[in-house]
Amino acid sequence: MPQRSSGGLSDFEDEFEEIVDPPTRVGAWPDPADHAELRAEAPLFAITAATLNRYREHLTASHFALLQTNPNTYFMNIYPSRRTVRWPQAIERATIANATRCTLEGADTPIDCRLGFPFPIPRSGAEVIWNHKLRWRGDAVSRISNQLVVRPDGGHTITRLAEDIVFDYANLAHPGVLDRERRAIYRYLREVLAPPRIAGHTVLIHERSGVGSQGRIAWRYRPGDPRQRRAPEAAFDQLDEGSDGLQFFDQIDVFNGSLERYDWTLVGKREIFVPYNAVLLDEASSRPDEIVLATHLNPRFLRYELHRVWVVEATLRPGQRHAILRRRFYVDEDSWTILSVDMLDNYGDAYQFQEAHLVYDPRLERPRLVANVIYNRESTRYLVSGLRLDAPAEDEQPVFDANHFEPAALARRALAKNR
Repeated sequence: MPQRSSGGLSDFEDEFEEIVDPPTRVGAWPDPADHAELRAEAPLFAITAATLNRYREHLTASHFALLQTNPNTYFMNIYPSRRTVRWPQAIERATIANATRCTLEGADTPIDCRLGFPFPIPRSGAEVIWNHKLRWRGDAVSRISNQLVVRPDGGHTITRLAEDIVFDYANLAHPGVLDRERRAIYRYLREVLAPPRIAGHTVLIHERSGVGSQGRIAWRYRPGDPRQRRAPEAAFDQLDEGSDGLQFFDQIDVFNGSLERYDWTLVGKREIFVPYNAVLLDEASSRPDEIVLATHLNPRFLRYELHRVWVVEATLRPGQRHAILRRRFYVDEDSWTILSVDMLDNYGDAYQFQEAHLVYDPRLERPRLVANVIYNRESTRYLVSGLRLDAPAEDEQPVFDANHFEPAALARRALAKNR
């Protein structure tokens, strides 16, 4: 029988015996292309509104609220915990070296960090979040992504996006360095393909460490404008185009951008039921009519596992402005991916909730997000980002022109398309 990890579980919870700290899986999956073994697993049990108090210690505040407010439709299928995440050897070696050389000045300036996770033994909340921000996601990616705004009747509207990314720091071919002079993290280009009313709207981001003029630089282009323009609003709590008011810019990829507006507290580690190994959702991601229900995703496609996570609380700093006053992040200790976020009001109650459904690709040696979901208890709609729908598979080794991520190319490309 597996040993229990620190923190323990109540003695009467016999079903937990099967899922706490299973042996770490080694070697390749029998079928890396489709995770056949994971897809064949049955849930151990389900958490419902009737049983949620038994599991309260291992639920986020937001999952607890979802179960309470949707007693007839929402449940959480709990599966055996599978620690599937592995990394390329170069990432692992660089991460080990970073443990003794990488430091953080303030909340936004990593120093002497190279290629790997900067803070494998984090000592602050900001260091945990930087591990999420700098995780390896492939050297470059080109993909079609989709955002679904789901209405109270379960219907949805779709914003279709073309996204190109080059990772300047976490890049195996050209390993990056972060210090006071070298600050490049990634370059990101996104064009709206649909709906027609905003098609052609484009944003370009050069993400860098630091704040103010040292940090992020962004540009926008809109059809009909003769040139691109600087876009300082592409950050923080500015609403993301195409999300119909349901997503702030810093909620893309669960969290992105500068940490400067919050104080970051490392609460510690907890064992929490989190979305993990989302093979069923990934398989169904081309069938949105089955996935989305009126007030939440269809729970029969969702897989939750008990995992140890780092808990980080972000509280808005005095004198700073942001629509979200407090956030509680749950960060996977293996992938360093933020899997759940409670957005809390002044009473500590969850009023908005974000969760990321992750799947590991053994062939590419990296996790990827199948869906990023944002629920708001004050709204009758919710947002699902990242579903594949009918899009082709992402290009894992794209080759971009030398000026692809240069701001001067934004208007030129748009004009060339319209000729």
